[in-house]
Amino acid sequence: MENCHSGAGLPSITSCLPLIREELAGAERIASLRRLPGIWHTESSVSQIPTNVELSCQQHPRLKPGLDLPRNGFAEVSQERLFSLGTLTLQNSAKPTLASYDLVQAKWASLCDLYADYLTFEAQQITTDATSETLTQLSEVVGVALGIAALDAEFNIEINRFQRYQSGGSGRRVDFEYYAGGQRFFHETKGTTIEPSVQAMCDDIGEQKGSTLENLPANGTSQPNLPVQVSGLTGSVALYRHVNRPQTMSLVTLIDPPPDSRKRTRPASEGDELACVLRYYKNFYQAIQPRLRNVRSISAEQWLTEVISNLSAGLPAPNTSPRNLRINARALEPGARNSPYRGAWFDARFTRRSVLRYPTLAEATASMKSPVTFVGLSREVSELIKACRWDDLLSYRDPRSGGRQAHEDGREILTSGVLSRRVNPREVRTGSPQSFASLKRFWTRNS
Repeated sequence: MENCHSGAGLPSITSCLPLIREELAGAERIASLRRLPGIWHTESSVSQIPTNVELSCQQHPRLKPGLDLPRNGFAEVSQERLFSLGTLTLQNSAKPTLASYDLVQAKWASLCDLYADYLTFEAQQITTDATSETLTQLSEVVGVALGIAALDAEFNIEINRFQRYQSGGSGRRVDFEYYAGGQRFFHETKGTTIEPSVQAMCDDIGEQKGSTLENLPANGTSQPNLPVQVSGLTGSVALYRHVNRPQTMSLVTLIDPPPDSRKRTRPASEGDELACVLRYYKNFYQAIQPRLRNVRSISAEQWLTEVISNLSAGLPAPNTSPRNLRINARALEPGARNSPYRGAWFDARFTRRSVLRYPTLAEATASMKSPVTFVGLSREVSELIKACRWDDLLSYRDPRSGGRQAHEDGREILTSGVLSRRVNPREVRTGSPQSFASLKRFWTRNS
């Protein structure tokens, strides 16, 4: 692996892939033996996706200790975990409105559809049969989810510190920013099923990094004319398999092109980090908490939007929440008495893509691997937000996210307190055959 890097410090991934593929092929043969009856069994919905951490990451302050770089590892993912991480693509900085709730629901259900109907999970492989525009959309969200999963496996980070980077202005930008250890970082994600595209994407990340660092906007706190210092900018390229290219081995490559910025900056503040965390949770409240008309209460999304805006302007976090704050979602986790998670259902069978793809609701139910997903937020998170216990929120880690219960019965619990769970569509009623048929007539006429 020593010869897989260019003199400029950027990885030459094309030269690395044959060596990595040879190592992974051996590992996949071992995994296949382990799946023999009586020896070892891995559920098809859980995958150990290989990772490759490039030499350029060696100076990153959040890199976990371990073998010298470049090194190979694994990121454990499932459909539920990829869906939970993929929701980062749905973050929206716009102010909440009554009219937007149905659109938010549709976007979340559409994301659920991509994972439920177009991906197959094997021991060390993720495969898709998507084509055309659907494949383009899928590669974007798979790139995000696999990239964040690999970053979580190899770096000391917290998932609830991630937010979409929305700087405004011109020029190319990276996808995400996050905070860790009182420092600010960026991360760019890319996904593809075409192996020759990997090196070009790595080069592209280097260009995006330079453009981002040269166009940092100033924001907030005691030095409003200076942008927050960036302590690292990583990138990930997620290669996964398409059924038309069966020789492809899934692999997530992590790189950290050297920075080149001379702009004056300021250190990150606790207010910057808190605003980032609240944006993360606001994204979930936006999806799981329906807007109520003619009700004199404030939704969590509405209040968090105001708090985030004030923090970004340099104002302190509030000490109390509104008395009429509505913090909890309505739906309870199915079949789990006293569950601490409350949220909402997302049924991929009723998205436009599925309705036009399948003749009837029954055929959609029979063909789709797991079309119904419950997404919930832990009671502890809601209570900490309502009580304005910001220090406790910043240090919160869901105690149920470790151990077997975090991965059993089609569920995935993130350390951030987010639950994603596959549900038997026959156990819930989210729509009828008649509504499916009505949607098909409408979308057929307007497609």
